[in-house]
Amino acid sequence: MKVTAEISRIEWDTDGEVVESLPTETTLIFETDTPKIVDGLVENIRDLDYEVADKLSDEYGFCVETFAVSYLDENGNAIECPDEFGEYVNSVEAKVS
Repeated sequence: MKVTAEISRIEWDTDGEVVESLPTETTLIFETDTPKIVDGLVENIRDLDYEVADKLSDEYGFCVETFAVSYLDENGNAIECPDEFGEYVNSVEAKVS
């Protein structure tokens, strides 16, 4: 399935190096088999978060520590994901370090 990840508040792991060219927000569109979606809700959101973190790292050459993300399906509909309290929301904070 094609997923769009609208990413903001990216905190990069630069090991103290100042890198002006790293974005704090971006959008990724990619094909994935990761999300297990049941009734419009993602069951395995952490796996998808790690996939996004890997794609960001591959594209920019640095790992990410945290980011906020909203996922959209191939039709542009929000994919609801569980937050840290188990409530399903349209945007989650991902900590991947």
